[in-house]
Order: sequence, then structure tokens, then C-alpha cells
Amino acid sequence: SSVLHHHPSKPLTRLKAAKYIFLTLNQALANSVFVIAAGSIGFYYIEEMTVVDSFYFTTVLLTSVGYGDIVPVTAAGKIFTTVFIIVAGTILLHNMTLISMIPLELRKRRIEHAVLGQFGDHLTDDELRELSTGT
Repeated sequence: SSVLHHHPSKPLTRLKAAKYIFLTLNQALANSVFVIAAGSIGFYYIEEMTVVDSFYFTTVLLTSVGYGDIVPVTAAGKIFTTVFIIVAGTILLHNMTLISMIPLELRKRRIEHAVLGQFGDHLTDDELRELSTGT
């Protein structure tokens, strides 16, 4: 689903494109902050790390640097780390997907506008389906 819904019959202005880019990057940033905060809080309480160490360990873990200077020592910490890296890794991969799809989404919107500009903006769903699939 798109961060910014766009009606294909309306032109994609630079402002709308910039808004789409901004909202997409904002969502990715919010997801990343949430993941880092969740990891930091988890390690702070479960492993009884300091605030700095829990933040540091979370970022080292997420970037897969893994210096090995701080490691989980409790069974609960090891389980949390395992589950956290799977969930957090999935969220961060989703962020990369969101960001990498920006140029493709903008191109798709420009093409939709160009097609509707040729055929008018009063196409029915059936007519649009016929144009896009050839059936």
C-alpha cells in the first residue's frame, strides 16, 4: 500500500512527488527509531545494561557489526536477542524496500497519468483493465 494515495487522473506535481518521498522516508525513519528504542529498552531491562550500552549493543547488533565486546549473558537475553534480530531485521528490510520503491512508484504514477491523458480521465474500471491487460 502506498504511503500517499494518488488519483491517476490528476497530474503528479513536483510537490506531490516530494510529499510522497517525504512521507515514505518519514515512515522508514519512524520504523527504525521504534526498532532501536524497542531493542534498547529490552536490553536495558532484560540484561540490566546501562542506557548507553543497551543503545550501543542494539545498533551494533542491527548493523551486524558484532564487535563481541558486549553480549547477552542471560537465557532471557539470548532469547530476546534472537527474536529481536529476526523481527527487527524484517522491519529494516521492509524499510529498504519502501525506499527502493520510491523511483518505481513515481514512474508508475507518471505513466498512469500519461495513459489517462491520452484516453481521458473518464475510463471505467473495465476499460482501464482492458487497456492494462489487453483482454
